[in-house]
Amino acid sequence: MNRRGEGHRLQVGSLHKLCRAAGLDLAEVYGEEELAKAVSNKDKRVDTRARGWDLVLDLSKSDSTVAGLMGDLDERTYRELVQRAKDDTVRQAEEWIGYAVAGEDGTLARIATGGLLGWSVEHLAARPVTAGEPGDPHLHVHVTIANVALCEDGQWRSIANSGRDFHRHAKALDAFFKARVRELTYAHFGVRRECNPETRAWEIRHVPEQLRDAFSRRHALVNEIVGEDASRDDRQRAADETRRAKVDVGASGMRSSWRTRAEAVVGDVDAMIAAAAPGPPGPGGVAVGGPGGGPRLPGPDDLARIVFDPETGLTASEKAFSRAQLLGAVANAMEFGISAEPGLLDKLADEVLAVEGYAVPLPHVGSTVMSSTARYTTRDILDAEEIVTSQALARYDEGSVRLTAEHAAAAMSIFEVANGFSLSGEQRAAIERTLTAGHGIEAHIGAAGAGKSTLMEACRIA
Repeated sequence: MNRRGEGHRLQVGSLHKLCRAAGLDLAEVYGEEELAKAVSNKDKRVDTRARGWDLVLDLSKSDSTVAGLMGDLDERTYRELVQRAKDDTVRQAEEWIGYAVAGEDGTLARIATGGLLGWSVEHLAARPVTAGEPGDPHLHVHVTIANVALCEDGQWRSIANSGRDFHRHAKALDAFFKARVRELTYAHFGVRRECNPETRAWEIRHVPEQLRDAFSRRHALVNEIVGEDASRDDRQRAADETRRAKVDVGASGMRSSWRTRAEAVVGDVDAMIAAAAPGPPGPGGVAVGGPGGGPRLPGPDDLARIVFDPETGLTASEKAFSRAQLLGAVANAMEFGISAEPGLLDKLADEVLAVEGYAVPLPHVGSTVMSSTARYTTRDILDAEEIVTSQALARYDEGSVRLTAEHAAAAMSIFEVANGFSLSGEQRAAIERTLTAGHGIEAHIGAAGAGKSTLMEACRIA
């Protein structure tokens, strides 16, 4: 209900049970006519099996900006490079998720298939924000992958463990796609990039942030409605509510509109594009100046420092990560992207895992048929946990801040009067234990909303 609101649906039999338990009359809640319609259809079923999935291959705003403001021939070439990157990504997807699963001697086993089935659609612009005006540049590709494949035994089956492996690898596929675009656009146009410290996106140099913001009006509109920290569901709801119909205008009309708006921000658009895409590097092209400034595949040590960085890496906010997550992090770490060499990204991931002092394997849990399921943590996480546990043991019963039961009861009474409600028995027991046990470190473990912050506020009064 929290996630779907009025869009949530339940089978009428389940609703009868809930209303009976709550002492409600279902007819009063939904009305006689609506209830009768539901009862007449109670034995019908809707096939909810997934027919396929939409893999959205997105680009940075600066990619969309450069492609949208280039001359006609260069723009066509840029889009062809994006399509090449898409094709390479689908081939990579076949390696990771292009399998089926069937029972064999009572256990599940993977079965090879002839590949993935699907199609793709290219989009050049975002949804309009201003009535009658084309949306902002937003070059991206939707790849629809059918949830069926022909297996080596001649049978048609669903793929990727009924889609679970598709969702596990979605971010890695998106990262691989972006890495391929970086490699191709550097090779053909000399495009150089820098990593945005906030979004972690590889934005094209010489495309100013002011222009990227000017071409991000739909994103700004959603932020204005729900705030920058809104949940994904809230943002999607706001996007749906503000969605305008697409303007019926040709590509030339869109590009003319974009150029006019860009000129108002940067002035000389052609000069900006010439700086952002100066031409292919090397003989006959633009040289890359400075030591170490040319395209190169980072070594395993360099990649490990990036993907395992304590502040921005895989364990910056989580204690463990899967191989699927590592694949995406490695692809994202390379400024000049990655080639389409089969198996290269997996090979780089293996080399990163082999670097001493970082990744630590964890016991396997879950599926034995899915790809990239190996789990890891990092040495710094284990070191931090060791410090926490050793300190907790060392400071057990050390007599720190030990109050009497009377002092604890007084603090709880003051809290209840000040806040206008009574603490639960469980909260009172936790507060008394915290204030009177004398342990140097205490831990309160509970689900969200259980009242942990409330009891700590009462402890602070003491």
